[in-house]
Amino acid sequence: ASTIRRLAREFGAAASIGSTIVIEGQKMPLRPVCAFPDCRGLAAHMYGVWTGTAVQLLNVMVGAVDVPGGNLSTNVVGPHGKFRIGEGPEGLVTSGPELGNRRPYPARKPTVPQTVDLGELFPVGRSPRPLLALGLLEYAHLLPYKPEVVVHCSSNAIMVGANPKLLAQALSRLSFMVSFAHTIDETVEFADIILPVQHPLERLDFPVNSLRGWVTGDQWYFTLRQPGVESKPNVKHLADVFLDLGEKLGLGRKVTAELNNRLRLKEPYRLDEQRSYRWEEILDLSAKSGFGSDHGLDWLKKNGLVAWRRGLGERYPRGVLRLPRLPIYFEHFLEIRPKVEALVKEAGLDWDLSGYQSMPFWKPCPASAQRARGYDLLAVNFKFGFHSFSTTEGNPWLDELTTRHPWGYNLIMNAATARQKGIGDGETVIVESCEGEKVTGTVKLTQGIHPEVVGVGACFGRWSHGQPLSRGKGVNYNTLLPHKMEWIDAFSGHLDACAPIRVSKA
Repeated sequence: ASTIRRLAREFGAAASIGSTIVIEGQKMPLRPVCAFPDCRGLAAHMYGVWTGTAVQLLNVMVGAVDVPGGNLSTNVVGPHGKFRIGEGPEGLVTSGPELGNRRPYPARKPTVPQTVDLGELFPVGRSPRPLLALGLLEYAHLLPYKPEVVVHCSSNAIMVGANPKLLAQALSRLSFMVSFAHTIDETVEFADIILPVQHPLERLDFPVNSLRGWVTGDQWYFTLRQPGVESKPNVKHLADVFLDLGEKLGLGRKVTAELNNRLRLKEPYRLDEQRSYRWEEILDLSAKSGFGSDHGLDWLKKNGLVAWRRGLGERYPRGVLRLPRLPIYFEHFLEIRPKVEALVKEAGLDWDLSGYQSMPFWKPCPASAQRARGYDLLAVNFKFGFHSFSTTEGNPWLDELTTRHPWGYNLIMNAATARQKGIGDGETVIVESCEGEKVTGTVKLTQGIHPEVVGVGACFGRWSHGQPLSRGKGVNYNTLLPHKMEWIDAFSGHLDACAPIRVSKA
């Protein structure tokens, strides 16, 4: 408690409430503090949304949001001063159009499930993807149809989700699966038909970056991705494959109309619904629509990107502009809870809906009860700077680098903890999850890790025959994650990423 009080005093003092700064002749509030709310350690737990909200509210309470020195959000004011947020009837900020109809505020109307991930029962959750496997295995009876066909595109869902075996079991129950893929991976191996598409290094795309969070600094910038290598014959861009399928299904006009809407194309660059297009042609029209007739694909191929200086109101919106107010009390969560409770009860589900609160709160996550059962450690996942999700493990150069890295494909364990268990550096150990899943790996001892955790790197432990280089190397962290409703936040749809384990010598 004394540490919390000390940090609170230091944070409040550092905020320098009342101070100002002049930038480019404009006087603005100066709040040189920032509590960063967007990280996996905060959010990837039961009630993690509230933990992240509590951290962001530190910034809100001292006025350190979207002003110089404070926490700058994900571009709430876009290019040319266009607001990317909305305003509710009470004057409170609402989500922008990028989130589509899955916005946390105002809450959506909950209904009986229509989608496999049961998203209709999560009216304030963004995307309850952990429910995908459970929706197929345990809750399929709640749907008004029998799931039989899946169209899979890009993501290696089996490897990047909790308990890969569970999703594999769910996919095996479907009658038919088609995958759009450039690599045969663990998920693609379930497909009945595989339609080859270009690898990112073979693709032409514009813009590659997203305004949702990755445009920062003094400039707006929109980058072109050009092919680094040539595709094999008849291998097309994913968009071209979908355009072809749309034509063959008689949906060409609908696809064109949707592209006009999604790409926000302006005259004279809107697509003609009476004709067909290739993706490269659409990119050219989109670039000209957004940046002028002299900034088409030919210009971009020579220059690589479009960029210009951001205005003060775009860099520091709340320092210059009048923006909707930020909430500190979320009564709409309480208002929507009875409707969710009624639907959950009608479906015969026993879900914990205590996450529907009006202000941040804390409850222990399920892992806290596992120590008494002998699961005295937690598996934690960490990243390497040279690997990206599940996409790079098959790269020979990166495989060699991983092999030479001191942690690499090993399990990382605190040396003092290992001594207590009679485990030596370089020995083979068995890691068992609280759900009985077991993995085997080589342990690397270090003082550079917390004594109560075991580190598992990247997305290793692959088994696809289409990935011979990465097959059988390292340990798959997600195998150790419990995947059942008791470990999923019924408020947000987030899966708790705590993985209670015990470790023994093999």
